[in-house]
Amino acid sequence: MTDLSAFKLPEIDPAATPEFSDGASCKAWLEDVPLANVSTAQHQLLMQFEEFNRTAAAPLDRFAALEAAREAVSFVQIEQAKRFTNRALPMLAAEAAVFEDTIELWEQMRLGYLRCLEARR
Repeated sequence: MTDLSAFKLPEIDPAATPEFSDGASCKAWLEDVPLANVSTAQHQLLMQFEEFNRTAAAPLDRFAALEAAREAVSFVQIEQAKRFTNRALPMLAAEAAVFEDTIELWEQMRLGYLRCLEARR
């Protein structure tokens, strides 16, 4: 198994207060995320997963929350990618900002899954 110490995970912060703590509460929270407005949805997902990755959660609860959000994250990311793929470089400022947020949301999902594996050390 890969040594997880090579990956820098965010510090656990007792002050972190995500809107969800497990799969069921994540599904309930997602009902209020406006997926039709992909910019707003991406921002909300990014902010919540940044917060979630800084909170203590049991690995199975964390995994369930990540899996509950996976389809919504994928949808939002694909829609946002349409704003910067197949475009001339350099990117306009708005396209570059969307690109950075897209990368950061994928990064937060990656960190969340790594945090699930952290308990196996």
